Amino acid sequence: MKKEIFQDPLTKLNNRREFQRHLVKVTKTIRKEDVFLIFFDINDFKSINDTFGHVEGDRALVMIAQILNAAFSNTKAFIARYGGDEFAVILKKEEPEILSYLKKVDASLVTLSASLPYNISLSVGYSIYGEENANTIESLIQSADKKMYWNKEEQKKTICENESMASFHSIP
Repeated sequence: MKKEIFQDPLTKLNNRREFQRHLVKVTKTIRKEDVFLIFFDINDFKSINDTFGHVEGDRALVMIAQILNAAFSNTKAFIARYGGDEFAVILKKEEPEILSYLKKVDASLVTLSASLPYNISLSVGYSIYGEENANTIESLIQSADKKMYWNKEEQKKTICENESMASFHSIP
């Protein structure tokens, strides 16, 4: 019963309810400045659903969940499906080489896209509790979300400039 309440049934990741609960817990039990939040959003997800159907869209969501689990497997990361085609990862700031985990995600996306009839990439945004006015749970989430959408817009500009989705990946 507990699994049904706190787990996303499709991806088997934590759901948004459990994400919120966990974020409150970690900001109370560890130094708030050590909380690092990463948001991921699948780029052009609607076109996957529209072109290949919702079953393929669901498959893409599951594949992203697997990639995130694999990339963060040797950490104590808390991974959740935030909603729709958005995912969230909560880490302790001291986790070594956070950028290396993002590079693992990117490399996995390149490999995955080579085996699919469509390109799959992610926009990424992050925030650290206490930095850049992210001094509440709400502002931490807003900061990561804002950066993620900024990254998404930058990638769209890159696509327009290069006229090719194959020229970029999730990490600028």
